[in-house]
Amino acid sequence: MTRRANSVLASGDLDRIDVATKLRFAEDFYRRRDLRPRFQVSPATPPALVALLDRGGYDIDAPTFVQTATIADVLLRTGEAPSFPVELTDSFTGSWLAIDTASEGEPQHSPVRRGMLERIRPLTCYALLRIDGTPAAVSLGVLERGWVGVYSVATLPQFRRRGASTAIVRSLAQWAGQNGATSMYLAVMERNHTAQSVYARAGFRTSYSYHYREAPHS
Repeated sequence: MTRRANSVLASGDLDRIDVATKLRFAEDFYRRRDLRPRFQVSPATPPALVALLDRGGYDIDAPTFVQTATIADVLLRTGEAPSFPVELTDSFTGSWLAIDTASEGEPQHSPVRRGMLERIRPLTCYALLRIDGTPAAVSLGVLERGWVGVYSVATLPQFRRRGASTAIVRSLAQWAGQNGATSMYLAVMERNHTAQSVYARAGFRTSYSYHYREAPHS
């Protein structure tokens, strides 16, 4: 359903088994399931693997920035955010899931999405923002070890460019601070310039980037 959940994350010590053998094993695993082999590549990826992917003609897909900010800075920088009402709950509601599903553009995957959300174990905060009484935007905060990950930020098209994303991120920052967190992180795709502008104004800065490498079509 997602690139992250359906990709190989290679990091750490690769000395015990040579990289080429591990690559063949991963490729066989994917192809037995009629899937294109996919790897997530970041600064932690062993250079030997990157070289093999280059030689194998693996395509680059979905370059993404991982950005971080302190909660204090987010609250300071979003002080002028619109004061839309935001509902914060520890589990998703039907309205929250409807907007999340619409933003993904793949309603057939809604049951899978629901199952993934239900399996999250750390403390969660599902934010639902309303404009004129209508559910308009959502986001998800996941708190672990003093950090809150910001996921699933989405605004329905008819409510965009009214500050909903900024307001909902601010609400998550407030919740995070109340629950003992000090910092936030999120991932934003390189091509999503609108979201990057929103997050930059809120105080987020890029810590590192990653992308995916997909095997060429057979």
